[in-house]
Amino acid sequence: MTTHNVPSPLLVEGAILAPVDVEDATKRVWAYCTHPLSGWTIYDLAAITARNEGHFEEVRTWDLLLSALMNARPSVGAVTAFTVERRTEIAARVALVPDSKDLTEFSDAELDALTELSAFGFHGARTPTITKLAALYRPHAATILDSYLATAFGVGQYGFSYGATQRAETRRRRNIHHALPGLRSTLRDRAGWMGALRDATHEIPGISQTSDVRLLDIVLWTTQDDLRESRKSEAASDKERARWVTREPGPAIPLDAVRPVAVPGT
Repeated sequence: MTTHNVPSPLLVEGAILAPVDVEDATKRVWAYCTHPLSGWTIYDLAAITARNEGHFEEVRTWDLLLSALMNARPSVGAVTAFTVERRTEIAARVALVPDSKDLTEFSDAELDALTELSAFGFHGARTPTITKLAALYRPHAATILDSYLATAFGVGQYGFSYGATQRAETRRRRNIHHALPGLRSTLRDRAGWMGALRDATHEIPGISQTSDVRLLDIVLWTTQDDLRESRKSEAASDKERARWVTREPGPAIPLDAVRPVAVPGT
């Protein structure tokens, strides 16, 4: 996990986070990707395995359940409400987002299409859930916009969630459109920082098939999670969890940990 020729700390454009050292980011990624209860195994590795088998070229009802493994928690009602009409709508929005480009290469018009995809939603499945879904179909572009990222970009914990009024909905879309260009610029301008992070984490199974967008998301999410932990009450700190940045990495989780198993004789 050592790093060489360490670049200067990362500042995410448009966010209100403190600069992130690549050494700290490396610790966070290793901790997250070797923790059995993080989203790495059940979301990232499962998605890589499914994608390698040709899935995610269609929008299926059950895809929504995969987002649940990242704490999106769609209810039975939400899955039922993910009707063929809604699947058709989200598929049309996915189609407008290039699948052969990284986010760094997106034009402003393509970024607008990504905003429209990220802003899709319905009762029980708003932007935090939908962006976890969108990242399955466009992993090199779609960013998971949950409450942690909303806080990181200074728009409030629910800044990416559904607006109850037209004014709130307009504000929500504005918040999404504020975050996505910032992430695009950060990944463009700090390619060296991302390269150093990749060099330091390349031994993690599956990391080579993980996009820079998702890698940066892991760093930002664990940073925010640590901040929330540090703000808990003194009573809660009696049983303080290990912070991501100080957590010892566990054993590497193999990529085939979630591979399908054939039924004998079929």
